[in-house]
Amino acid sequence: MDWFTLSILTAAIWGIIPFFEKHAVAAVDNGFAAVAIRNIGAAIGIFLPLVSASARAALPTVPLKAVLFLIFAGFIGSVVGQLTYLTAMRLGEVSRVTPVAATWPVVTLVVALAFMGEPISLKKILAVGFIVGGVLLLKA
Repeated sequence: MDWFTLSILTAAIWGIIPFFEKHAVAAVDNGFAAVAIRNIGAAIGIFLPLVSASARAALPTVPLKAVLFLIFAGFIGSVVGQLTYLTAMRLGEVSRVTPVAATWPVVTLVVALAFMGEPISLKKILAVGFIVGGVLLLKA
């Protein structure tokens, strides 16, 4: 599969998950408890790549900087991000919270332009404009 097909598949998977999350967080008053329970599923998934012999062989060769960046990203994305997202999900409508939370590509684009030297294009500017416009419509 190519990157676009995988991206669409990812969007479909991530688009279904808020249905389950909204129903679950309605019954959980503590955001940290919700994150802990949600991460049980993630913890099960952690061990799946280790079934692959190539993944097990690759682990010792990963540079320390990459390991630290991935650990940092995992903590911020999986703990801090989930805490803010699940709390927003409990307080708001799933049809509004999810699209607003899904504007993270705007932040990624800014970081990629500012720190990674990626080129800017009219397509990227228009895409960000549509995302921001959609958020503004949902905010109203």
